[in-house]
Amino acid sequence: MEYLDEFDILFPLTRAEAEQVVGYTTKSGYTLETDGHGQLYKVDMESGDSLETDIDQVIDAACEQNYKMISDTRDYFKLSRHSEWQILHKTLEGLKADEKILNAAFQRTYYQKELRGKIQEILPPVDITAGRRSVR
Repeated sequence: MEYLDEFDILFPLTRAEAEQVVGYTTKSGYTLETDGHGQLYKVDMESGDSLETDIDQVIDAACEQNYKMISDTRDYFKLSRHSEWQILHKTLEGLKADEKILNAAFQRTYYQKELRGKIQEILPPVDITAGRRSVR
């Protein structure tokens, strides 16, 4: 949040979204830092290596990590014993709640804007009025 405010980044991010993005970044072994000129860096917590990044890439990586954790939990659920189901169910509920927050942030990334543009190129615009669809 401080980064977005300090450098006047025009990317609206709620506190909940920022907390989720930073949380998933940290869980993956990275921290986020800036160089004082507004450039964002993803820094490996073990090696100290840093990579230039932007908020869109950080959000995308958090979404991917969340998706992988949901998928892994579902896979594990199939192989687990009945006694573990309640814990796995709570874990999955938490991940799905995170997913909603992360998806809201992802909707404002340039990745989502690119997807919308490509879909609009492929599919004709459709008007839906009173239950009827008509192609424009």
